[in-house]
Amino acid sequence: MAKMLTSRQIIVLIIALVESFILSAHYAVFMPFYPNVAKDKGNTPSEIGAFFAVGSFVGLVGAPVAGWFLKQGVSPKKMVIFGLLLSGVFLTVHGLHINLFSKSSDFFYANAVTRVIHAIGPLAATTAIYPIVAVEMDDQKGVYIPLLEAAYNMGLMIWPSIGAIMFDNFGYMFPFFSVGLCAIIMGLIVAVLMPSPKNTTDDEEQIGFDKIDCTLLLILTNIGVCYLTIGFNDITLSTELKAAFDLTHTQVGYCFAVSTICYGVCIYLWGLAVANPKGRCISQGTCYVLSMVGLFLMEPCQFIGFEPTLLVRLAGQAAMGIGLAGLFTASLVSGMAYLTEELLLPDNVATHGFFSGLIFFSLCGGYLIGQGVFAGVIIDMVGYNSAVIFITGTIGFVFIIDVLFKIGRCCTRSRRLNYKRIGSDSKDTERHTVHNT
Repeated sequence: MAKMLTSRQIIVLIIALVESFILSAHYAVFMPFYPNVAKDKGNTPSEIGAFFAVGSFVGLVGAPVAGWFLKQGVSPKKMVIFGLLLSGVFLTVHGLHINLFSKSSDFFYANAVTRVIHAIGPLAATTAIYPIVAVEMDDQKGVYIPLLEAAYNMGLMIWPSIGAIMFDNFGYMFPFFSVGLCAIIMGLIVAVLMPSPKNTTDDEEQIGFDKIDCTLLLILTNIGVCYLTIGFNDITLSTELKAAFDLTHTQVGYCFAVSTICYGVCIYLWGLAVANPKGRCISQGTCYVLSMVGLFLMEPCQFIGFEPTLLVRLAGQAAMGIGLAGLFTASLVSGMAYLTEELLLPDNVATHGFFSGLIFFSLCGGYLIGQGVFAGVIIDMVGYNSAVIFITGTIGFVFIIDVLFKIGRCCTRSRRLNYKRIGSDSKDTERHTVHNT
């Protein structure tokens, strides 16, 4: 059972949850309408995918750097404030481009450049908030850190619907201005109310990229696969549903909510299920299968005579939401446990900041491939249906590698235990022989 939280822990947790919720808007609030607006401006699917992917590329490059800064002792609280203020200002700038640039190419390049700068904000704030909560919650972090992800995905659930409603009623600029202002206000709240993180500088010299081994790489790959799927779905769901069923932006926003409702509701439950290694192993396998089934129901199911109606596609969204929630949670908890329990790294801001940077690196790498490659280049080349089959096959391949690696690791551990047991038995026999002699 979870212990009662102190007032300090409650303040940190509430601020972190609200911050995660607001930051999710910087990815989700324009999802239902931006692809269609950009398409009306003359942007191609590759350019739309590139717009989203360039932000992920910044995260991919910058996440290890942010983790390194935390490892060097940069205040995570200051990094959170910086990230919120920067993201708020440049999300507001995004909203100005609709009237400033009429040419298709100008609109694309202006948004892409702004997104490069804007992406630094969520990168800094997200990377820094995880180690703050991990250190403050101490041995309860396995319960409360998934709540940050739940808050983030609650935002992903709600913001597309809010963004679509704001777009339909107040125009293109309003969602950008309102969410940008929320981020700026949140940055000021963090500066005033959030306590400074605990000072834990012991053994920081032990933490470095030399700690990344095959096990940690596979954990990060699982996180990357999770966000590869999310990134692909974020880009393609709006245009595909609008084309197939002639939905309004608001209706598309409601469809976005299905996957993220399931994600947000289930992620805390998955956090309870992955409390032990066996639970994590079973959860990962189950969630890989659910994610692939969800993708299959989006359109490829027609190959087996199953008509991909709107209801079927929404069922696919639900399966993806449940599966991806468990896959991320199991991978996150596995990584934290591996660093502190098997590699014996200190349970402090430096360690969790380092791992948070790796998580964000994998997250952005998954987004980059899902949005830029699968949702952009591959759809341009072979179409949506084939792209879904391709991404499902990629996920299946990683799943097989994950299973084989776990089997190999279990066999290696069993062999080591047998060797230890044999060695112990030999020593006991030798002592018994000497005693009898």
